[in-house]
Amino acid sequence: MKVKAIQSFNDWESGIRRLENEVFEITDERFEVLENNLKVSFSVSISDVLEIIEEEIMQGDKETPRK
Repeated sequence: MKVKAIQSFNDWESGIRRLENEVFEITDERFEVLENNLKVSFSVSISDVLEIIEEEIMQGDKETPRK
């Protein structure tokens, strides 16, 4: 899934700092781990830190077929 950081945070598993407005991809499992860690360790809701970005549906044409 594609997500956007609403605020900066340390992504310890990836070993980097995610910056505000950074867009990146994570698995559903990783999302659940982050959600749990934020709740247990910091009493923060994941919705305060990450926004799920809806995937756009690929539109095809004659030259660029739909995948």
